[in-house]
Amino acid sequence: MIHNIVLPGDVHGQYSDLLRLFEYGGLPPEANYLFLGDYVDRGKQSLETICLLLAYKIKYPENFFLLRGNHECASINRIYGFYDECKRRFNVRLWKTFTDCFNCLPVAALIDEKILCMHGGISPDLHNLDQIRNLQRPTDVPDTGLLCDLLWSDPSKDVQGWGMNDRGVSYTFGADTISEFLQKHDLDLICRAHQVVEDGYEFFANRQLVTIFSAPNYCGEFDNAGAMMSVDDTLMCSFQILKPADKKTKLNFGSTTTAKPGNSPAVLPWRKSMILNCATKIAVTTCQLGPELLMVQEKSRSILFTVTFGIAKSKGKHDHKLFVSFSNVDEYVAENRYRSGVWMTFEAGKA
Repeated sequence: MIHNIVLPGDVHGQYSDLLRLFEYGGLPPEANYLFLGDYVDRGKQSLETICLLLAYKIKYPENFFLLRGNHECASINRIYGFYDECKRRFNVRLWKTFTDCFNCLPVAALIDEKILCMHGGISPDLHNLDQIRNLQRPTDVPDTGLLCDLLWSDPSKDVQGWGMNDRGVSYTFGADTISEFLQKHDLDLICRAHQVVEDGYEFFANRQLVTIFSAPNYCGEFDNAGAMMSVDDTLMCSFQILKPADKKTKLNFGSTTTAKPGNSPAVLPWRKSMILNCATKIAVTTCQLGPELLMVQEKSRSILFTVTFGIAKSKGKHDHKLFVSFSNVDEYVAENRYRSGVWMTFEAGKA
């Protein structure tokens, strides 16, 4: 039985960022991983990315899991870069071999019977989770239906029930649909990827759904962060966020002093704390940091955020607690010129 698992979102051929995710989250088999799809296209190193992920799956099949994304489909990655990369660097036959592999990938995962994971979202055709288990593989992705929706659908704050998707494929679904779905299937959370989100993760529907995106500075055009979510055996979840690098600097997860997922926030060297009430996510501005953190921010290359929230296993009310920690990540920490970094916590109750 796996007790802790790390969930990254879209990677999209950003191989150097994938290595940073592993450096921070830990290498298999010490850390268990469930990737949510979209390994290829867009980025410049799709081949290195997918080959490393498949190598880990082969080496550690019980510790490493890969779900299918909408870009693990021949009709999509034929257009958005992977086909051209295979043809340019090797040959078309290699691309066809990867297509055969992608057609065999699973499309959903269930963590402790409470957290449902997929790349895109839920489907109006999904009435029983056994429908997902019974999907036949290998298979291409059809233009409509359950398999298509699991890889393509999106949540939308502008929709009640089901709506048409601006992508021209699948549907959008509202917060009411998510609540009904979770209640019907006795679930606590939907964890998905598929959309760029500014902070690397984003809650929706009163924290009943979370979107994770793990490609910072996506395509070199967005100023988004990348994130991954860790889940322990009590269903405590933590988000590790890689802030977007500026044009002159590449960040490295291994240079931080942030505590690893699963550590209690109480063991960290807290310097300051305050209470915030949050509806769906925490937004921190420099005016909230205080003089100690502003000093560190000016001297640091970046600040790394760690957010933790809990999902109660028992039925009834869910106790959501969020902690945010800040640490400086420059050479002053390595030289011990600060006392293990300067930290700050925010404990947030429900709004």
